Amino acid sequence: MTWANNMTVFAHGLIVTPLIVIMLTKDQISVWFLLQTIVGLGLLADAGFSFTLSRAVAFFCAGVEKLPSNREEYSEKLENLGEMNKEKLATLLSTAYRVYLIINIIFILVFTPLGIAVMWNVMSLAGHDISLWIAFGLTIMGTFVHLQTIKWSSYMTGTRRVAELTRFRTVMGLIKIIGFTLVLFLKTGILGLSVYVFLDTLFSNIYLRKKVKSWFKAHNILVKNILFFDKEIFKSLWTATWRIGLTTWGHYFTTYGTSLIVAQVNNTALIANFLFTQKILTFIQRIAEAPFSANVPIIYTYMARKNVSEAKSEISKQLFLTILLMLSGFLFIWFFGNAILDLLNIDIRFVSGLIYFIFMLSVFLDSHATMQGTVYISTNHVPFLIPSLVSGALMVILGFLVLPYYGLLGLVTVKLLVGLGINNWYSTYLSLRLLNWNFLDYLGDILFSGFEYWRNKLMWRLIPLQRNK
Repeated sequence: MTWANNMTVFAHGLIVTPLIVIMLTKDQISVWFLLQTIVGLGLLADAGFSFTLSRAVAFFCAGVEKLPSNREEYSEKLENLGEMNKEKLATLLSTAYRVYLIINIIFILVFTPLGIAVMWNVMSLAGHDISLWIAFGLTIMGTFVHLQTIKWSSYMTGTRRVAELTRFRTVMGLIKIIGFTLVLFLKTGILGLSVYVFLDTLFSNIYLRKKVKSWFKAHNILVKNILFFDKEIFKSLWTATWRIGLTTWGHYFTTYGTSLIVAQVNNTALIANFLFTQKILTFIQRIAEAPFSANVPIIYTYMARKNVSEAKSEISKQLFLTILLMLSGFLFIWFFGNAILDLLNIDIRFVSGLIYFIFMLSVFLDSHATMQGTVYISTNHVPFLIPSLVSGALMVILGFLVLPYYGLLGLVTVKLLVGLGINNWYSTYLSLRLLNWNFLDYLGDILFSGFEYWRNKLMWRLIPLQRNK
């Protein structure tokens, strides 16, 4: 189902995105792609809690009695019940209810005004069309609901129901492709798309909530008081959450600060081309990272049990596939992207040449660093706060200073250099040191062990086909 979901994401980019760039004006394209960036900005209100929640669920499912509050506690032997810790899972859910109430309040008070400020220039270029502002309002409402959906997704992931979650997302992805296509052909514009996205998000929230509740009931886990707040659990979660949250904010501005900066220029064609390129690269990145993300709970289980050899093996085979998919997709767009756009008679363009190469390289390095950071955070130690915040600030400040003089080339170069400063190597260094993994051995395991695993898996799938012949 992971592959099916990947293909759905790819099909959305292959079918829907071209329809958007064909059927909308460049002003509308700029607004639509920037609205997607606004969603990411709004989700920063989660402040990393969904990540620590998913990890906590995985630990309690593995039978851990108490969550480690820091690296030292993780290094000690964790008390294990030998079976699922049902009491803590119930308490964790009631605590999460209270936390996400606060998260939604922060979103309304802080991120909604910030979203308006980011959108103002593009809306001005589009003549402050009332339908576009209504679309913005629906985007804000949808993000509000999405924050709650993340909570339920975290429980699905932590309970190792990734296949079920992926299956649901695959079906919803297919429906979304059909829905977006119909909305575009009905010529309802961005407003129609925004209405559909909001309804899609609302349905997903209701469905996943029901699934998590059913899982609790099937395992005889009773949440006695939904308003109960466990200070001990929250303290353990908060130790990592606030650092992950601020780190995520810094990472967001390091990664997407370029979009926010480009959105402030007075050239809709430039904005549309850049945001379109970023959109497609993000599609490819999501597809490539899906196998690794789907197996994070397995990696966390190995880490909780201190089974380092199995953790290394799982990381190696998933990273090999991720790197192969990502580089293949990026290079395909580099060599054939604009030719395909010409073939489809689409006016918009990918950024090309040196600009694309630098942009592609920075996205790849950022992705690898993020995956390694995900592994290291299993210790509940989050040392990326200062580097991330500094990088995010530098990206925004230097980006604004460079853009008027060196254009997009200067902007993407700043993005690459800021990443190389520390973010692209620091998390990898910490992760490999945690696993006592020599860097050359690490590369060798990815290239050879990873390749061998997927080659054997492919061969086993081909053997039945050969026998049928």
